[in-house]
Amino acid sequence: SVVAVLITTLVLWFCRGSRVRGRSILLVGLNGSGKTLMFCQLRYGEEKHTVMSIAENKCSLTLDVGTQKKTVELVDIPGHDSIRNIFINKYLSSARSVVLVVDSSTFSRDVRDIAKLLYSVLANPLASKNRLSLLIACNK
Repeated sequence: SVVAVLITTLVLWFCRGSRVRGRSILLVGLNGSGKTLMFCQLRYGEEKHTVMSIAENKCSLTLDVGTQKKTVELVDIPGHDSIRNIFINKYLSSARSVVLVVDSSTFSRDVRDIAKLLYSVLANPLASKNRLSLLIACNK
């Protein structure tokens, strides 16, 4: 159901017009939040066994928007603290949207880290320059 909401939201963002420059959608979140599983569900249409990512995963998705087809790049950003910001800074300049994936089963334990991550994304000058859309997806 999270994937259906995510796809619907992506289509609605494109229907609003192209008010931002980028065409990438970034999946960001803490380690183990389910970003790579969500990426695989969107890319392959099925669940795949995943392991902790140490590199980004990228793919192009074609979305039907009314009578048009729009292509976006979906980027799964690794969640480990030591490398996450490197990849966020690398892809934020080409981003249209950010999906913050949150593991709802560990939210109370990770609330501070999630808040820090959200703040670091929103406070980044590239986020305000590109007027990024933000979706918070609760997973699990």
